[in-house]
Amino acid sequence: MIHLNIDKNKSYTLVGAGCSHTQGCAFTIYKGNKFKWATEAIKNKYNTDCTPDFVTNNLTWMAKLSKYIPVDKIINLGLGGYGTTTSVRHIKEYLKTKSNINDHIFIIQMQSVFRNEIINKIFKPHSTIDSINHFLNRKEIDAKFRQTYLDLLFEERVHEAVYFKELLFLQNIITKLGGQVRLFFQPWYTFPNLSEKEIDNIDGAFNSVDRKSFYINKHNIKNTVKSLNIIDLESSNKEHDIGELLGGDIRPTLHNEDLVPDDHHLSELGNSLVAKSIFHNINSKFEAYDEETLI
Repeated sequence: MIHLNIDKNKSYTLVGAGCSHTQGCAFTIYKGNKFKWATEAIKNKYNTDCTPDFVTNNLTWMAKLSKYIPVDKIINLGLGGYGTTTSVRHIKEYLKTKSNINDHIFIIQMQSVFRNEIINKIFKPHSTIDSINHFLNRKEIDAKFRQTYLDLLFEERVHEAVYFKELLFLQNIITKLGGQVRLFFQPWYTFPNLSEKEIDNIDGAFNSVDRKSFYINKHNIKNTVKSLNIIDLESSNKEHDIGELLGGDIRPTLHNEDLVPDDHHLSELGNSLVAKSIFHNINSKFEAYDEETLI
């Protein structure tokens, strides 16, 4: 069941986790130990100080979603460039600080398994937690080593199993503690610099129209995937399918608004549309709302 059990007389804390699309990196850059607007066009549009709190509470899909369910606090655990296993770790750390999460809703933006965490022991003297994609794109890693790693050490089936079992473990913890959790695959995912063949080699799921079905058809993880509360933003048989909401273009970007040329992150409109699709999927007993205000 994907519908949330919402008491309209109660206030909720919305915890969002994911990558840069959740963090709100499309709007900002981190330079000189401070956040700045990514471009003058964005700075002029919002005409206020650039802070993570402003972005989280006004521009992200969490901010847009919080207008339509009773949310009084947003916790943004998004982290640019990292994946779902990182999100799981950060939520676990967050849960350690809470004695009661009956008023919490967790929504997790799912990523490619190519962003799973690994322990990087190559750059001594310190071992660090790294994501696979970050590790392979470090300047110290040459092309030969990168290819050897992908050919001999990167076992996709293993990473898929870890990925989904970690999510199911987290979902069970949150549910047992009284919270609610839903997950969704990002439907706008793009690999702008890779060929179709290279994309297939990295993660076939992100060429699939229905990613949940793609993973369910993999025998080693199908039962785990079926047990997860995955919101289906890409179903072709619903009027609130994300593709339909976006007029067939499932990649809303800031570039479309001419604010950040060649940027592939969600614009404010894109965040609104994702929130709208999430809302339709989790909404079963809410009162009618004004469609126009969702954008």
